[in-house]
Amino acid sequence: MNKFILSLLFNILALHVMAQEKIEQTAGHDHLGDFAPKFAELNDQVLFGDAVWNDHTLSLHDHSMVTISILLGKGLVDSSFRSHLELGKKHGITRAEIAALLTQAAFYAGWPNAWAGFRIAKEVWAEETAGEKTLNEWLEPVTDEEYDKLE
Repeated sequence: MNKFILSLLFNILALHVMAQEKIEQTAGHDHLGDFAPKFAELNDQVLFGDAVWNDHTLSLHDHSMVTISILLGKGLVDSSFRSHLELGKKHGITRAEIAALLTQAAFYAGWPNAWAGFRIAKEVWAEETAGEKTLNEWLEPVTDEEYDKLE
């Protein structure tokens, strides 16, 4: 019983610390500091500073869910989308949650955008999907015999 209580207490403390995690971003400075210093400052100090990502009104998990949804909706399924999927996974987004998000977003953001998002999400959550069929395997045509078995 004591082990259970200690384990529960540890998990609560770990979640509290994770929720309090502060994002430290230097990508703007690292990649654009010399070329566009003001943009780099706004990226690192405002977007990833206290104004947006470090505003604890939303958890980091929820910030990630919102950002992924918006990027997908805009059709920005690129390296930034992958980065935000990886960050979202770090912030606790599960495979089931990302699948549900992308499925719902397909109806609002477009089916092709969702397909593109799923391709990247399957790579990011690859260790959790090992042994499952690939997207191409799901798209293989069904034979008449296989179809008859479904009925």
